[in-house]
Amino acid sequence: MRCLVFLGSLCLLAVSLAAGPPAPSVPRVADDPVIGADCADCHPAVVASYARSGMARALGPLVPGELDGLAPVEDAAAGLAYRLEESAGSGWLVESWRDRETGEERRRSAPLGFAIGAGILDRSFAARRGGLSWFAPLEVLSTHGGRRRRAALAPGHMMVPGTRLGTPITEECLACHTDALPPRDYPLNLIPTDWTPHGISCAACHADAAAHTVWRRADLEGEEVDGADPILDHSALGVEERLSICARCHLQGDARIALRPGERGIPPPGGDLLERMAIFLPPEPDDDVAFVSQTERTVLSPCYLASRGSSRPLTCEVCHDPHVSVFEPAERARTRAACGKCHPPGRGSATAAPCSLPREHHEGADCASCHMRLTPVFDVAEVAIHDHFIRRRPPPPSTFEGLRVKHTTDGRLAPFAWPGTDAGAVAEDGGLAMMAAAVAGFPAVAGEAVDAGPGPLSRRLPSYYHLQGIVLEGAGRLEDARKAYRRALVLDPSLPESRMNLALLRARLGRTTEAAADLEALIADHPRAEGAHRNLALVRLRAGDGEGFARALEAAQRLLPRVENAHALADYYRHSGAEAAALRWDEEARTLGP
Repeated sequence: MRCLVFLGSLCLLAVSLAAGPPAPSVPRVADDPVIGADCADCHPAVVASYARSGMARALGPLVPGELDGLAPVEDAAAGLAYRLEESAGSGWLVESWRDRETGEERRRSAPLGFAIGAGILDRSFAARRGGLSWFAPLEVLSTHGGRRRRAALAPGHMMVPGTRLGTPITEECLACHTDALPPRDYPLNLIPTDWTPHGISCAACHADAAAHTVWRRADLEGEEVDGADPILDHSALGVEERLSICARCHLQGDARIALRPGERGIPPPGGDLLERMAIFLPPEPDDDVAFVSQTERTVLSPCYLASRGSSRPLTCEVCHDPHVSVFEPAERARTRAACGKCHPPGRGSATAAPCSLPREHHEGADCASCHMRLTPVFDVAEVAIHDHFIRRRPPPPSTFEGLRVKHTTDGRLAPFAWPGTDAGAVAEDGGLAMMAAAVAGFPAVAGEAVDAGPGPLSRRLPSYYHLQGIVLEGAGRLEDARKAYRRALVLDPSLPESRMNLALLRARLGRTTEAAADLEALIADHPRAEGAHRNLALVRLRAGDGEGFARALEAAQRLLPRVENAHALADYYRHSGAEAAALRWDEEARTLGP
C-alpha cells in the first residue's frame, strides 16, 4: 500500500511540457556510480543520458550548494519557522520559535539524510531524528514560470500546520524512487546502517540487468551460455504489459493494494501490473488531476482508445524516451512532435500542422499546448503538469480552494481496469473495497463494507484483517476488532502493527496485564520502537502504575525526544509532588518546541 499520509512530493513525474512556460531549472547533481554500472560498457551513451534523467535522480544524496540562498519559511499557525541550511558539508533542517515565557528564540536542528525527487519541479528531503527518517516540513520549488527557486512548506504542512517531523518515510514512500529499498525493519522508518539511497537503475525496467551483463559477456567471448538472454524484451510485451512498466509508478490512485502477501515495493517489470496490485480511483473520471496521474489519464484519451488494437498502440514510449530527460532541448522537441507520428502534417506543406484552426492561432505552439492542458494538481502546491487526457477541446485549468491528499472527496472508489477489460476478481472482492476506503481515509465508507467479509483475493492478506481491525475498532466494536487483529497475526505472526494495535485494544478491554506483556515482547523484538514504549506508558497509566508510566515514557523520550512527552512527564511529577523533576521536564519541553 502507498503512504497513508502524504507530505511531500513523493512520486515520480513524467511530463511533456509544451511551448509556453519555460522549462524549470534542473539542479546540478552528483554522479551516481550505481546507475548503469553494469550497462555502461556496452551502452555508454544511453547510460550517460539516463543518468541526467529524473528517474535516475529520483532519490539520492544532497548536492553541495543546493540549499544555498533559501529564505526561511514560517508555519505561522504553529508558531514555528523553518530553514534549510548547509554546514560542514551536510544539510540541516533548522526549526526556530519564541519561548513563551522568556521570548527568546530557541532553535533545534536535524540532519538531512537524502533528497527525494529530481528537483525538476520540486524536491523533498529526509530529516533524521531519533534514529528515524521523517519528511522535512520544507520542500524546494524549482525556478519555473517566472518564479524564483525557493523553499516552501511541504503539502502536508500546508494541510496540517504544526506537523513538524511527524510523517515517517517508509518503503511505501520510497518504492517509486528507487529499485533498491532499504531492509525492512520496525519502526518502518528506522534508518538502516547498510543502505545507500540511489535512484532508479536500469534493472527497474529491464529486469535482471546484472545477469544480462554476465550472459552477454560470456556470449561475446564465445563461451557456451545456458538459456536465453535474461534481459526483458520490451518488444515482445503486450500493450497492457508495456503500459504496466510505467504504470507501476505513474498510476498512483487513491489506494494501492498488493495482492500477494509480503510483496514489497513495485512489482517487477514484464507482467500486467493489475494482476499483482489492485489500484482504486474515483468511479467516474473528472477534470481534477493528481501529480502522478499520467497512466489513468492517457488511457482515457481517444488517441489511446482508437489505437489500442492497432499495430502501433499509444503507449508511453511513443512520446517519451525514458532514457532521456524531457527537459533536454532535443527530447523536448521530439516529445512535442510525437503527435505527428499519427497525425502527419497537412497536405501541400512539409511543416503545416494538421490543425483546423487558422495558422495564426497555433503559430509557434504545438499539439500539447491545446490538447494537453497545463493544469494545477490538487495534491502539490504551485505545481502544474500537462493533463495526459488528450482531448480535442480540453476544459480550462482546474482550480482548487485547498490542497487535498486523495482524488475522491466522498470515499467512493472503484478498481482501475485497462480499457476494454473489466476489473474481474478485484471488483468482486468486497474485502478489497473495504481496504481501499480505509486506506483512502474514509472509515465510514469502509464500515459499510466491513461485515461483508473478505473475498478470494483479500482473505489471504494479513493487511486485510489489520485494516478490518482498525475499522471495527473505530466503530467501537472492540471484540470484533480483537478477532480481526488475531487473524492478521495468524497469517503473519511477526506483523508489528497488528501486535501493537492488539495490545492497545486489550488495554481498552481492561486486560492491561496482557497488554503490557504484549508491548514488552514487541519492544524486545524491536528495541527502537519508540511508539511501543509510549503505548506501554499509557497501558501502565491505565493500570494505575504511575512509576511504570514514567519509566516507559522516559524510555520513549530517550529514543525520540518529543515536546508532548516532556509535558506529560512534567505533569506527572508535579502531580506526584516531585517539583524539581517537574521543572526539569518543563525546561526540556521548552527546548523541544513551542
